[in-house]
Amino acid sequence: MDAREFQPFSGSHWLALLTTVAAGAALLRWFRNPATPPTTKLRVRKILAGILVVAVLMDPALAWLRHRDQAATAWNLIVQTTLPLHLCDVVSLLLAWALVTGNRRVAEIGFFWSLTATTQGLLTPALVYDWHRPEFYAFFAQHGGAPVAAVVLAFGAGMPPQPGYFKRMLGWSWGYMGSVFLLNLLLGTNYGFLNGKPEIATVLDPLGPWPWYLIPLQLIGFAAFFILGKLAERLLRRFPPPPSTS
Repeated sequence: MDAREFQPFSGSHWLALLTTVAAGAALLRWFRNPATPPTTKLRVRKILAGILVVAVLMDPALAWLRHRDQAATAWNLIVQTTLPLHLCDVVSLLLAWALVTGNRRVAEIGFFWSLTATTQGLLTPALVYDWHRPEFYAFFAQHGGAPVAAVVLAFGAGMPPQPGYFKRMLGWSWGYMGSVFLLNLLLGTNYGFLNGKPEIATVLDPLGPWPWYLIPLQLIGFAAFFILGKLAERLLRRFPPPPSTS
């Protein structure tokens, strides 16, 4: 039985999901409004980038504060679970970079990874603490903020995926998996859940034992990239984004 404080699709989870959707819709509409000054858009992008970076950094900070009376335990927890090596951490930092710099290639990576992996984390959180703990707000600021940032960049700031995105995403995804798999072996960790399943119930459970679940996981992920890319192409033809504000 799941003994976490946080329970998926509880009232607090639904509120976080609805807040994410509402924030994304409002920001997208605001960014696409021709009356919105470009300087103001850039300022908001920098604020959103700051939220993502702070949310990522809060993980190790909160782990230290919660266990600071036992320094060895705190340090072990930080190394094992809160280094920014999970895909959702990496994509949050990449999106923060794209928001500030306007880098189209980085925005493209953020678009696909956040709307697949981060969205999956948003819907089925590997989260222990509920709304009365700061970890709850850090988690949803990151996992809700990343998809919002990706949509704003693609459809509101004129930085959508470019032709050839599918091959590039295969390369970036295999590069991430190989790098983090090796780091996990060196550190004795399990970032990206590449070296084992999470200890709590997740959507990985029906995919089989380790390492076999990595095969259908890749197939599902790459199929999602393809479908998401085609959907984005259709939406962009019907609702062209405003000129880039980078």
